[in-house]
Amino acid sequence: MCNENPSKSEYNRIIDLLLDEISRYEIWPTIVLGDDPEKFPLSEKMHGYIWFLCYEDDVKEGEKVKDEIVSTGEDYVNNEEEEDDDDDDDDEEVNKFEETVYQLFNKNAFYPETKFLVITAGYNTSTSPELAKNVFTSFWINAKAINIAVIHLHLSRYDASTLNVVGGEDRNFVQTYTWTPYVERNCLDVIRVNLLENRSLEIADNNSQVNIFPSKIHNDFLGCKFRGISLGVDPYIIVTNSTDENGATVYDDNGLGSKIFKLFAEKYNITIVFLEPIKTFDFIAIIGGLQGAVTNEVDFGVGVTPVTLLGCSMVDFTVSYTFEHLRMQIPCPKQIPRIQRIVSIFSVVTWIMLMVIYFLGSLTLWFISNVDTHNRRMESISSRNIKQCFYNAWAIFLGVSVTEMPRTCYVRLFFIFYVCYCYAMSMVFQAFFTTFLVEPGYGREFTSYEEIIASNITYGAIDTLDNLLFVEFGYEEHKGAKFVVNCADITHCVLRAMFKGDIMLFTGTNFPYYLALKKGVYDVSKRVCFYQDIVMVVQLSIVMQKGNPLMSKLNDHVQKCLEGGIHEMFWSQLKHTYRLQAEKKSDQSDMYFVFTVRLLAPAFILLFCGYAISFIVLIFEICVFEIHEKEPLRPLL
Repeated sequence: MCNENPSKSEYNRIIDLLLDEISRYEIWPTIVLGDDPEKFPLSEKMHGYIWFLCYEDDVKEGEKVKDEIVSTGEDYVNNEEEEDDDDDDDDEEVNKFEETVYQLFNKNAFYPETKFLVITAGYNTSTSPELAKNVFTSFWINAKAINIAVIHLHLSRYDASTLNVVGGEDRNFVQTYTWTPYVERNCLDVIRVNLLENRSLEIADNNSQVNIFPSKIHNDFLGCKFRGISLGVDPYIIVTNSTDENGATVYDDNGLGSKIFKLFAEKYNITIVFLEPIKTFDFIAIIGGLQGAVTNEVDFGVGVTPVTLLGCSMVDFTVSYTFEHLRMQIPCPKQIPRIQRIVSIFSVVTWIMLMVIYFLGSLTLWFISNVDTHNRRMESISSRNIKQCFYNAWAIFLGVSVTEMPRTCYVRLFFIFYVCYCYAMSMVFQAFFTTFLVEPGYGREFTSYEEIIASNITYGAIDTLDNLLFVEFGYEEHKGAKFVVNCADITHCVLRAMFKGDIMLFTGTNFPYYLALKKGVYDVSKRVCFYQDIVMVVQLSIVMQKGNPLMSKLNDHVQKCLEGGIHEMFWSQLKHTYRLQAEKKSDQSDMYFVFTVRLLAPAFILLFCGYAISFIVLIFEICVFEIHEKEPLRPLL
């Protein structure tokens, strides 16, 4: 960024010499760009950047350099109380540099983890620390880049033809600046700038042996504060809040992502400060929360932070610590009423056949008893009476004793076969009857999307999620639903699908399970059901600003946490905790079943029906008997 004019031609000569030396020793090709970022022909990642900042200093010939910088070489610390508001904030060249850097950051080829060398010349030495600080701040805020060195050339006089400096040795020197993040006051902002070297330019000088790119990420961050934001809803984030002594609201998050980052913070001595969470499933709101990492308002984000193409263009994602399956939650099969289940033990055809066999058996018993004179004379009176035959056949059918046993051979043989048949059918019925009293079973589940649509179940629409599914995956089967409601409150819709069973919606699999545990559901599989297809697998990760130097350490930490089983431990503890703290017990365990009188209600209903029918038959028989008693006896002929 040195203009080609006579006043700066000497600096351009230095640039030509430097580029010539670089091309001799570097195997990578050297690309020389202008100062217009829109014309940067960058399509691949660069492995290093060198910036030249030239400015015609207006310092007087005899001006002295600040003693604390030149003589002692101490570090520069930004002290706002001693700053001069009229320094170089409005300097055209500096502003142009910052704009160029910002434009370069937005290029896809930009690689913030590479090394940056900024060479300045012609600037006032009294402002060189402030200039270096501005350079570091620009790189830090926009890209979290830390491998930066600023070299300031101060030349009192320069002979462009011989490439030699002219003048006193104390007036020709090179200052090298760097800075280290997460130490002392360099936590959120660039406060302290380090002067690595202040060397005079003597012709006979040897080359400098100072490492201008030292390692800058240590294992102790000295309690630096990291601002975090929680995105989503429980259980992806479990946010609690309290009030400190100053009356301010303090937030804390105990979700899985936050637990992993808390372990990381404990290891590296980091203080975490959670900002106000964004508790929603709205994709637009979550993207707005991620925007805070882009603008350097937050340092990390956890919760519902899916790895998407749009997100990757904004922030960096760590190794995914959990996978969420996006599926269609549908109503579970409902429990069949016990009375209905008992009646359906046999099919309608079977019940009809039993009634036919009962009538045919009664008639056959009466017919065999009256088929000839011998049987009429030897057989019992009950077997020869048609009414007694129907009564005895019904008694055998119910498994109770008859009024009188048959006497003749043929009647006894038929009686034995009929008793065996009724006994077999009774055993089958009683076995299923007892089973269905305890557990009547459930209806048939949905096996196809056509069945779901045909059942006229309401579809709960989440606008941003539906748009994402359609745009990213072209999924639109759910649009065939006849009834649609807007699920602005996704918690209400999920609970409605669990307990009322009249709505379906897209949701993550962990969210309904969490709500079921919170509501005290013992057997979650009977309340939470999903359609067979998995629409999308979402990877949840911790997000940080692009280029953050801690990303490699954090990735290694997340990987070790996953290998240690923190995911299983978290869900196990969460399940146990919410079972103990459940609002109410909506379901009971089937492992230990208490057989109560309430479960015998169907049997008692049948018993009372039998009593009622018997009472009606008794009244009918009494009436018939009274009528026959009042009739006059016919005279015998």
